[in-house]
Amino acid sequence: MGKMWGGVFNKNVEDSVLQYTSSINIDKLLAKFDIEYSIVHAMALEKAGLVSKQELNDIVRILKELSKNFEENNIKISEDIEDIHTFIENYLIEKLKNTAYKLHAGRSRNDQIMVSVRLYCKQDLELIIDKINKMIKAILKIADANKNIIIPAYTHLQHAQPVLFSHYLIAYINMFKRDIERLSEAVNRLDVLPAGSAACTGTSVNLDLDFIAKKLGFSKISDNSLDAVSDRDFIAEILSGLSILFMHFSRLAEDLILWYSQEFNIISIDESFCTGSSIMPHKKNPDALELIRGNSSKIYGNLFSILTLLKGLPLSYNRDLQLDKEFLFPSINTAVGTLDILIFLFDKVKINTESVDKLLKDEKLYITDVAEFLVYKGMPFREAHEVIGKVYKHCVENKMKFSDMSLSELKKFSGLFDDKVFSLFNPNKSVNSKVTLNSTNPDIVSRKISELLKEFK
Repeated sequence: MGKMWGGVFNKNVEDSVLQYTSSINIDKLLAKFDIEYSIVHAMALEKAGLVSKQELNDIVRILKELSKNFEENNIKISEDIEDIHTFIENYLIEKLKNTAYKLHAGRSRNDQIMVSVRLYCKQDLELIIDKINKMIKAILKIADANKNIIIPAYTHLQHAQPVLFSHYLIAYINMFKRDIERLSEAVNRLDVLPAGSAACTGTSVNLDLDFIAKKLGFSKISDNSLDAVSDRDFIAEILSGLSILFMHFSRLAEDLILWYSQEFNIISIDESFCTGSSIMPHKKNPDALELIRGNSSKIYGNLFSILTLLKGLPLSYNRDLQLDKEFLFPSINTAVGTLDILIFLFDKVKINTESVDKLLKDEKLYITDVAEFLVYKGMPFREAHEVIGKVYKHCVENKMKFSDMSLSELKKFSGLFDDKVFSLFNPNKSVNSKVTLNSTNPDIVSRKISELLKEFK
């Protein structure tokens, strides 16, 4: 007892080799799912006439006992165990002797692992999707409460034009909605039962795969045993989806870090979200946001690792595939932890309106509005662009504001200027002037917020 194999061997495997090939420290996360599958597999064996009703009852009883012990953290697993599947089988053998030996009929660790991993992915991706929804609700709550707050929009990290803060947040909500779509599609594609594939060619044991699929909640059954045991596309797809999600996390974190800085001072972050400095007593650093930004590199690395792992493998199963979980499990755990942090953060973010008002006094934010003013007067846009550029250059060279110029001075640049141009240097007027359906116009944004509130109620 101890291994799932060994009859053909004349020598014991070196301890260093056993330690090197062991995956117990990472795949013990699969215990719950392996037990769930083992119970259903035992039921299928009973239906196939390979275990008796009493033997089935005994197997189910012991497996449920083991599952409860795992839930209550009453299980200690030796590092000498090869993997979680071996541990569970050894536990059964210890309790049931010969009856336990029957359980592995009709399956290999190759398809056994794949059933467990797919069950794990289905559960945890649904958890991630649920948390993304909660994060969107938290962001939406801030957007709704501050729907009329205007901040500077930036291009190239320089002042561009006034934009509603809520419009800015909705941009991120749109990103996260696409993340939900991607991850939901990944769940749909991985929702395939690989049981019955055994090592690689299927099994002579007449397993009722429809029964197994229904019991485990799979909507589809694999139609090719070779593909079923060697397929890790779904892991690559999950890591790809999580990489894009973390790219969005990182961009959001960067915006929040900038907005929290003294130079921007657009938002306040609750101090319970920050850490201090070991030498500078005044510091309240947004370390968690910086780590969110940094953690994206780990997720990207895990995606590249799984793709590199898979690129040269022949069909069907190779032990290299054991390493897939080292990329998958930490990525999912990091995603769950990051979402918990962001949900907490957005519940406490505040807008520094006085600071924002000062930023909005920068007249450069309204220069494009002035150019469009001339366009409505009949001037071609390229000509208006050049005229306003010359006016702005004149202001810089003379250390003056656009609004300090007299109408007569402006008319030297274009006779189309009139007194109404001075009213354009107003953030509310600027956002209200936008009319396209995807713009920062307050009415359009308000309707969008209402739609999102219904969608994420």
